[in-house]
Amino acid sequence: MPFSIGFGVVSVAAAAIAAVTGAFRVVLAFLLLALGASMIVTGCGKTPPSPSGTSRSGSSSTDRIAPAVQEPASSGAAAAVLRSYYGAIQDHRFRDAYACWESEGAASRKSFEEFERGFAETDSVRAWVGAPGPMGAAAGSRYVEVPVRVEARSRGGRWEIYSGTYTLRRSVVDGATEEQRTWHIYSAKMRRIGGGS
Repeated sequence: MPFSIGFGVVSVAAAAIAAVTGAFRVVLAFLLLALGASMIVTGCGKTPPSPSGTSRSGSSSTDRIAPAVQEPASSGAAAAVLRSYYGAIQDHRFRDAYACWESEGAASRKSFEEFERGFAETDSVRAWVGAPGPMGAAAGSRYVEVPVRVEARSRGGRWEIYSGTYTLRRSVVDGATEEQRTWHIYSAKMRRIGGGS
């Protein structure tokens, strides 16, 4: 699984740090922990985002601020899922975007084909993911609501602006799989607030 790779590197980093002394130890610690963090894949699907950050038409892509290293259970990790979601949509990796929804996409209330068709006229998206709200708990789960503002541009050049919130959920029950313990989109309340050419 993605997180096991990163944590293995961090463990090796800790052993290496113990063998080094003085000021060099601090520098080495920072570099090795950064390397471990970079190996933790924060995302929903298995395909990495495109490094170019541009749409097929060459326009500016979604907001690509690299997220800080997050604890997998933190609300910041939930917000990172939404950044990955919109990054996948921007890059037209719709299978990866669909996988960000709970129950392998079923929580979107659409089949994958319907989900993909919903973006047929979308050329590019820009998303601003806000600070997550307080984490809630219910029935062996953790929930967090995250505000999002989205600008979507059609292939014809028209912009539409949406605003609202996403609710993300992760399971904490004994016996839950690693996948179930990962944040996924549970529901969305988005509405169109503007647009133009």
